[in-house]
Amino acid sequence: AVAVLSSILDYKPFHPRANYLLSVCHMHLSTPNPTAPLSKALVHYPNKPFLHYGLALIHSQSNNNKEVEQWLPAAQQAAVLSIAATNSPTLSAIATLYRTHKLYPQAISLYLQVIEWDNTNLKAHKNLATCYRRTGHLKQAQQHYAIVLQALTESTMTAAALNNWSKSQITVELITHWFVACGGCIAGGSSTSSVA
Repeated sequence: AVAVLSSILDYKPFHPRANYLLSVCHMHLSTPNPTAPLSKALVHYPNKPFLHYGLALIHSQSNNNKEVEQWLPAAQQAAVLSIAATNSPTLSAIATLYRTHKLYPQAISLYLQVIEWDNTNLKAHKNLATCYRRTGHLKQAQQHYAIVLQALTESTMTAAALNNWSKSQITVELITHWFVACGGCIAGGSSTSSVA
């Protein structure tokens, strides 16, 4: 992969995706200074959210929290500035990095934006519910777990929702567990929220 990407970059040295992929390859190969290709591409494409996300990802993998805290907001700003649903996967990935580093308020904000763009994104609903649960906002968590449970148990689940969900192998049982733990009830009970 490194050889192929290097040959592409010989022809187009600032190609943003090729530089992103090369940096990720360098990260997995533990090459010194894996962010160099990304940094080079960012000079020419500062508004590409995935380049900022790539820097945050690489620093996250090296447990460099100071660098993560610097690059995640830059990635968020670039993604939000581009305001297009096509950036939903990038924004979701940035939110996941925030969640991974226990920066829940920032993650919640981004997951809400992703859901605004695509309300069928079950993974975003599930991750948002997790953030709400971990910050003690159980009613909000319960609402989003209920959306996921309902979609997973309905036979009319849309193709888009299935595609979004297929990348995350969380079981109905686990979602049900967290829904109930947040005060929800399944098919009757004392709670005001229920999933039938």
